[in-house]
Formats: sequence, C-alpha cells, structure tokens
Amino acid sequence: MKDHSIRMISLNIRSLSDKLTILRQTINDQRYDILLLQETHLKETEKIHLFNIYSPHNNKVFYIELENILKELPHQDSIILAGDFNASVGKPNNSTCLGNATLVQSTNTNGKKLIEICEHFNLKIGNTFFNHPNHHTMTYKSPSFGTTSQIDFFVISNNIFKWVKDIKVISKLNFTLFTDHYPLGCELRIKNTIFPNRNQHSPS
Repeated sequence: MKDHSIRMISLNIRSLSDKLTILRQTINDQRYDILLLQETHLKETEKIHLFNIYSPHNNKVFYIELENILKELPHQDSIILAGDFNASVGKPNNSTCLGNATLVQSTNTNGKKLIEICEHFNLKIGNTFFNHPNHHTMTYKSPSFGTTSQIDFFVISNNIFKWVKDIKVISKLNFTLFTDHYPLGCELRIKNTIFPNRNQHSPS
C-alpha cells in the first residue's frame, strides 16, 4: 500500500487582512493540507468544539460525564458531536432536537439521555433531519441477528445547523470486512473561509 504524505506550513502572517488572495493561491498551487498561521489579527469568530464520541451500551456514567464537559464550555460556543452513541431514537415527540427521518420507532436508555442533553444544550440530532433510503440511513447491522439500526449520529448546535447540507451513510465506502458499522458522512457549507474554493460533492 502506498504511503500518503501530509504537507504543512507554519507562518507568522502578520495580519491576514490584505493577504487572503495570495494565500489562497499558494495553498491551491502547492497543495498544502494544513496551514498554521500566527498573528492573523482577525476579529474573534465563532468557536466550534468537535467531539469524537463512543458510548457503551446503556452507560449512564458516560452521558453524565458528557453533560458535565458540555457545561464547562462557553455558552456562546458551538458544538459538533460525532460518533457511536449506541443510542436509538424513535419518532419525535414534541422534541425540537429530532427530525422525522428516524430509522427506528422506539427510544432506548442511551437515546433518552441523548435527547435530554440535546434539549438542554440546544443541539439537533442531525441524521434525523435528512430523509434518505434505508441504505443511507442505517449505521449498524448486527452480525449475529442481521438487524439494522441507527446508532451513530452527528449532533450539532442549532445555531450552526443551517450550515449542514446533508448527513447520510456513505455507501461507496465499504468497511464491512472490518466493522459492523457504516461510515457516516456530514457535509457542511461554510462561506468566507480562507481556504480555496473546491468542487462540492455530496456523499454517496
């Protein structure tokens, strides 16, 4: 298997205000992957905290610890939680954090805790707001019983949910030899970044 390289630049840019055009061109021409800039002198922008999640089955301690961590974040900051919550969430019952695109009917213990956290911290369980066929919705298939479920999620703050273009299982990425979970893709559309424009492709 061929190795892949990652190219990085670290630079004290001494203000980005008049240098965005040449910076975009440099990134595009030289194909750098990571850019570390100091002294950008940009106005403070919205902060987003990204969490990679794994919750054991019916584990109350995990959700208590998660809630305590979220309480420590500044209230104006945004949150993205992504991963295996081992949570089944059924059809919405007057909850603004759930959409109608749920795969299952019932809500398990982890699901109830997840909904409580979402309602408290103004989060949305993102997958449930995008209607797709089952093969783009189910995130887990039991190797023993062949049953399918939706237990992996992108959970995203309400105030940045408008950025989300789509969330669905990426069926063309086949990892079934290694795991009983399916890769879940989330596409965000964010304007006015310092990165060069790239062709937009929806996960399939």
